[in-house]
Amino acid sequence: MGKDLRRDRPERRFPFPLPARPSARVFRNGSAATLLTVLAIAAAVLVNLIARALPVSASQFDLSETGLYTLGDVSLGILDQLDQDVTIYYLAMTATVDSNVTALLDQYAGHSSHIRWQQKDPALYPAFARQMGVEDATDGSLIVTSGERTKLVDGSLLYTSEFDYDTYTTVASFDAENQITSAVQYVTGGELPVVYQLTGHGESALSDGAQQALGLQNVELRQLNLLSDDIPEDADALVICAPGSDFAQEDVETLRSWLLEGGRMLVCTNPGADTPNLDSLMEDWGLSRIDGLVIEGSSAHHLQGANYYLLPDQGSHPINDAVDDGLYVLAPEAQAIRVADQLPEGVAVSELLTTSDSAYNKSEGYAMATLDKEEGDETGRFVLAVAATLGAAESGDEEAAGDSGPESRLIWLSCPTLFMTDELDLITAGGNGQFVLGCISWLASQDTTSLIAAKSLMLEGLSLSSGQVTLWAGVFLVLIPLALLILGIVVTLKRRRR
Repeated sequence: MGKDLRRDRPERRFPFPLPARPSARVFRNGSAATLLTVLAIAAAVLVNLIARALPVSASQFDLSETGLYTLGDVSLGILDQLDQDVTIYYLAMTATVDSNVTALLDQYAGHSSHIRWQQKDPALYPAFARQMGVEDATDGSLIVTSGERTKLVDGSLLYTSEFDYDTYTTVASFDAENQITSAVQYVTGGELPVVYQLTGHGESALSDGAQQALGLQNVELRQLNLLSDDIPEDADALVICAPGSDFAQEDVETLRSWLLEGGRMLVCTNPGADTPNLDSLMEDWGLSRIDGLVIEGSSAHHLQGANYYLLPDQGSHPINDAVDDGLYVLAPEAQAIRVADQLPEGVAVSELLTTSDSAYNKSEGYAMATLDKEEGDETGRFVLAVAATLGAAESGDEEAAGDSGPESRLIWLSCPTLFMTDELDLITAGGNGQFVLGCISWLASQDTTSLIAAKSLMLEGLSLSSGQVTLWAGVFLVLIPLALLILGIVVTLKRRRR
């Protein structure tokens, strides 16, 4: 017979009571807690994997005040039209990588499958820029390439700074989107337009800002003197900027013939210059100048204290579409343009800039004795800028024009300083520069303009009234702590009752 092991086992006695034997319920609760922990970890891993698979536009949010990492409509429109691959190389050492730049590049790559970017450390790849055919590439620069075209965006251009005369401080801005979108447009575009500025008649030079804007639009600007050269065959448009003297009749005939053959030209006239030969060319299109200077009678249409610095209304036209909503175009010392009631056959004229009905014209021009309205001054709505077409279908489709040939285009601006965008853009927040770029783009038949306003890096302080300070102090110092205290008391009482 077997032994009874329970009788042979020594009896153990403890000087303290043993804890209760764990029940099946405890084991079940522990198993459930373990299972929930495993499921929570698995869910967290799954969420992270899904987040990584999402595009940047859906997984990252721009909380900056100026939309620093958000692409604008101009950039999105160009990216949506891409049909070829673009690679952007960011030349930066690992220690100097700019998170602003990389976040913006992520936005480009996330929006279009045709865009990808890579960082190249110059310390690890010292010959990379030369292999790409780029010289003088500095740390922080971008190399944008597609097919056989390559463009360098110097790192110094990604940020700009301007002096604010209102606050007497230097305002820094992030201009990378402007530069990158322009480079993408350059490497993926077709034949680049060439614009010639006429010289030899005391014309004003385009401001640095205007020339820079044309460069960002990938427009090549050259000089042309009709006294010594003919109009080149590669000229997409001509620009006459505020001539101080008249054109020779022979030169006007050259321009007239060129326009009739489908040429495109922008004329910006000077109210103080007498140019009857050039004016006769405008009359071919049913346009003429009204002697004098326009003064604005509506305070909403001129700068404060300067009723000859006009803020005209902008008409419906692709040129004005290039100006961001809410921005003004400033036209100082402008002259009125008269549009004939009966236009020449085939000519269509669109009014680009117009005054209010309260404006009046001082026929004496710069010799006026007063800026105030006087008896005899012509009053009403005046036209300051026009765009005219000749020879193509109303739809703007040159192929639909049939035997009429290519469409001729003419822009007349009656303000000599409209191209002085450096000074005027400080007042209009870039409105004048966008308008000028819209003019050139329309003449060159470019679908979009790539001029994008730089985004300020300055943070505006939060200004609160004394009442608001008291309100928020009560919320954060009294209400929230009191709510947390009450919640803690409620939770504690419920646990004790169990």
